[in-house]
Amino acid sequence: MVFEDVYRGRSILPPHDVPNKPVLVRWDFTRPLSVDNVVPMDQPDADKHVRRCHDLKEKPEDVWGQEVRAVYERRTQEILKDKQWFMEMS
Repeated sequence: MVFEDVYRGRSILPPHDVPNKPVLVRWDFTRPLSVDNVVPMDQPDADKHVRRCHDLKEKPEDVWGQEVRAVYERRTQEILKDKQWFMEMS
């Protein structure tokens, strides 16, 4: 769901290619794992993300830039909107 529906089968990182080996990785390691706290990346980018954001405690936007942060925020809003809709329909 997250990879195909929310991220349209593409990496969160520009140029938003279809990853050869897609990996879902926690965006913000200070928050719990949840559907609105994972992002798709190619394996080498995911390794870099874990190394810098988890091990070195850097912020994701410091590693990937504000453009990627903005994409993450837009996709998170889509997820929250869908969750709200689903709850209203239940």
